Amino acid sequence: MKPPRILRSYTLKIEANPGKAEQARYAQHWYRFYTLDYCAKYFAQGPVAKREAESTKGLGWLPNQAQQRARGIINAGFAAEKVTGALFQCPVDFPLLCDATIQEAKGTTYTYWVKPPTCPPVPTQTHKALKNALRRGGKLRPTCEVRQGKKGGLVARVFVEFPKVQPVLSTDVLACDVGVNIGVARSDGYMSKSLRPAMNQARARGAERRRQGHCKKSNRTAVKQLLDREARKAVTLAAKSGKTLVIEACKPLSNLKPSGSIGGWPRMHFSTRCRQIAEETGEVFVWEQWPARSSITCPACGCCDKMNRRGEVFHCVACGFDGHADTVASVNLARWARGKIPVYLEKAAKKKHDSHRRLVTVPVGGVEKL
Repeated sequence: MKPPRILRSYTLKIEANPGKAEQARYAQHWYRFYTLDYCAKYFAQGPVAKREAESTKGLGWLPNQAQQRARGIINAGFAAEKVTGALFQCPVDFPLLCDATIQEAKGTTYTYWVKPPTCPPVPTQTHKALKNALRRGGKLRPTCEVRQGKKGGLVARVFVEFPKVQPVLSTDVLACDVGVNIGVARSDGYMSKSLRPAMNQARARGAERRRQGHCKKSNRTAVKQLLDREARKAVTLAAKSGKTLVIEACKPLSNLKPSGSIGGWPRMHFSTRCRQIAEETGEVFVWEQWPARSSITCPACGCCDKMNRRGEVFHCVACGFDGHADTVASVNLARWARGKIPVYLEKAAKKKHDSHRRLVTVPVGGVEKL
């Protein structure tokens, strides 16, 4: 049995001349045709336990890869239908892409060669994110996907595998609260800069581009980059100090977009990046704590009152405790997590003990039973 692994994808720009780019697009169109054709054939078979692969002898590598992808799509669709009850329908459209191989471009100024089917190799360059992933112990898969870029060119979607390591859950925690006026406030007293200038700039730039007819939504790249840096800082600090990282248990609300954004504020991005970085390093346990009433509860006396908070200022009406509202929220998240982690560890130990007892033979009435 293979050990569990974590898969991450990165996008590289393909530097191909017009002739090679046209050949790659030709392969993409044929790949989509074969995939949809095999999807229709496998869908007609229904939810069977094992699907017999059709012979692609003499057709080349492209139909073989398309057949494997179509078989995976249909099997996953029928499995989801069995679990959720939602009716699965045969796919009638497929994105313009094709599978390819990738290898190092030794002796050249480029980093990798990407080889689409029925097309000569095309060069591509790496970037900082992929370098960091490989430096952290990631392993580059020999296969990738050639897709259409947002600006009309070709891009390669490469995949990096990380070994999945279960970190140790500690009662010593570091909590983070995400906001707008204060991007990230930690329970150790650290407060990052505000996200509002970057949000306003992205909103104004998006409005100008929409007025010119270039795009339909604002670009929140700068805001996400700020949250990415804070997430990496928090995970690194928790790993060095051996603490459990406590984040807000965010979920999309009914009045928000599926991404959970509020007026250009990606409220779920920080939590998602913390989980991803922690999974890649394998050194930090990420604990999700429900943040309800965390900014109006006094960490000193436990008084929960809406009058405790006035904007960014926190003043307890019961004991007079003063502080910043976001810092108070992070301290409360840490305090609540410290109270729940021992209970979680006790239940996990009891569950492990019970599962071990079921595997030990115990004599009952002179007869050994499992």
